[in-house]
Amino acid sequence: MTPKKTPVSKLSFDQAIGEVEGIVARLENEQTDVDELAGEVKRAVELIAACRERLQGTDREVRELVERLQEEAAARPAADQAAPGTPPPAADGPGTDHPAGGASGAADSTSDEDLPF
Repeated sequence: MTPKKTPVSKLSFDQAIGEVEGIVARLENEQTDVDELAGEVKRAVELIAACRERLQGTDREVRELVERLQEEAAARPAADQAAPGTPPPAADGPGTDHPAGGASGAADSTSDEDLPF
């Protein structure tokens, strides 16, 4: 009597792949009885179909997440997208209509309040 198999829907992806690999190994080594051959092949087909569905679902989910991230990045102001360590563009106001160096002529006019940390 053949042992009862776990329903495909209850198996993890790795378990399903492992079971398919076991079936293939038995078929390649001719360890499957002719009377069980059709059942083994049927089980392998079910397992492969379930794995394909999971992969397609995961692919779809990842694509949606990436698309959402890209949309969020495109919606952010340019200052938020600046490279790390790059100061934001100068704000309009007193002392901003002169060459680099600020109104005082200092090399770095960033105050502690402007630092992200």
